[in-house]
Amino acid sequence: MPRNILQDIVPPEKRTIRNIPLPNRPRQEPPRPSPSPRLPEDEDEEPPKVYGFGSGLKPPAISSKRLLWVLGGVVILLAVIVLMSLTAGATVTVTPKQSIIKAESETFTAEKGATEGLSFETVRLSRDSGSSVPATGEEKVERKASGRIVIYNNYDAKEQRLIKNTRFETPEGLIYRINESVVVPGKTLKNGETVPGSVEVTVYADEPGEKYNIGLKDFTIPGFKGDPRYKSMYGRSKTEATGGFIGMVKKVSESDLKTAQETIHEKLRLELEKEVASQIPETVVLYPGAVTISFEPLAQSEARGNSVKVNERGILTAVLLRKDMLAKALAERLAPQLAEGEVEVPNLDRLSFAIADRNFHPERDSKMTFAMNGDVDIVAQFDEEEVKAALTGKSKKDIQALLGNYPAIERAEAVIRPFWKQSFPSNAKRIRIEKVIVEPSVQE
Repeated sequence: MPRNILQDIVPPEKRTIRNIPLPNRPRQEPPRPSPSPRLPEDEDEEPPKVYGFGSGLKPPAISSKRLLWVLGGVVILLAVIVLMSLTAGATVTVTPKQSIIKAESETFTAEKGATEGLSFETVRLSRDSGSSVPATGEEKVERKASGRIVIYNNYDAKEQRLIKNTRFETPEGLIYRINESVVVPGKTLKNGETVPGSVEVTVYADEPGEKYNIGLKDFTIPGFKGDPRYKSMYGRSKTEATGGFIGMVKKVSESDLKTAQETIHEKLRLELEKEVASQIPETVVLYPGAVTISFEPLAQSEARGNSVKVNERGILTAVLLRKDMLAKALAERLAPQLAEGEVEVPNLDRLSFAIADRNFHPERDSKMTFAMNGDVDIVAQFDEEEVKAALTGKSKKDIQALLGNYPAIERAEAVIRPFWKQSFPSNAKRIRIEKVIVEPSVQE
C-alpha cells in the first residue's frame, strides 16, 4: 500500500500567548477573616446545640448514677422534713424571781403536828447489838424490864402534860412508869372523824424481875381514877417489855465493859444514821443538829466458853421539818416580796440548823425553838402545767405578754421546733419548761 507522506509530517507548533508557560509559583489562598480573640475561660466552651423537632439532634441521656444521687437527695430531704415534724415541740426557758439573802441566827418556833405556820414531827428508831467479853467472875444483879408504849389523848383538843414517874397499869395489875415528863397532843378532827393525839414513850417496870417481861398490853393511868381523863387517856404497847431479871450473872471488868460498850455504840450509831437517812421522804428535811442518839444497857447473855455477851440498845430520835413550811417561813422573814406566793429554797438542806433550847426533848415537848444560818436561796414558784396550757397554740411573739400574768416569772425565752414554725404546739405535752436558778455562790 502506498505510504502517506502527509501522515509523517508534523506541522510546527504555533506559539501564542496561551501557549507561553508560566513560572511555577505557589498557589495563594484568598485571605480569611481573622477570628475574634478568645478569652481563657472560653477555651473549653462548645457551641450550643439546639435540640428539637427537625433538628436531627436528641437530648443527651441522664446517667443512672446521677439519677440515683438526685433521688437519694430528695428522699433524704423528705426524711428530714418528716423527722422534724415528728419531733416538733417547744422548750421554754423560764427564770423565776429569786432572792439570795444571808440568814444570821434567825430564830423560829415550830409546833408539833401544826397545820399552819411551822410544824415538826419526830421519828424514833432503835436497834440492838452485842459483843463478847471475857468473864472475870460472877455477881448478883437486879434489872427492871422496859418497853415502848403509845399514850393517847382522846379527852380534849388541848395538850395534856404527864409528870415524871406517872404510872401505867396493865390489866394484871403490873405497874410501869415514865422516867420523865411528857406532853400528849390534843385530839383533832380529820375527815369528820376524831383522831386522838398521841406520843410514844418508854416505860420502866416498877420492880425488877422477870414477871415484868410481858407482851403487848393496854394500860390505864391509875392517877386519873375518878377523873374523866381515866377513860379518855390510856396507853398501848408498841413493843414487848423485856430485860427484867434477878439472879447471878457472869461478871466482866470495868475496862473490858467500857471498851465493849464504846465499840457497840459506834456500830449502832452508824447503823441508825444510815437507816434514818433511807426513810426520810423528799417532803421533809432532817438536819444533823436535829438528831439525838442515846444508849441503854440490856441484859447480858451467855456466850461460848468463859465469856459474856454485853448487849446495848441504841435509840435515835430525829426532828423532821416540812420543806414547804420552812421555806415559807424563811421567805416571810427574809424576802416578804416573794412570800405572797409559793416559794422554794433549793439549798434548804445546806443551811445550818441548831435547836435553841438545850432542854428540848422531841418526845416530851410540843414546841421547838431553833436558829438558822447561811445564804438562803429563795425562789418563787409557778405552776408549770398552767404555764404550758397558757402557751398552747399561741404565737411565739406573744410569750412575754402571756407570761406577764405570772408574778413569779422574771423572764422567759422560747425555742420552737421545727425552726420555721412561729407558734407553740397545740399539744401541751410537747412544751417543755426549763428553770434557770442562780446558785448562791454565783450571785453577788
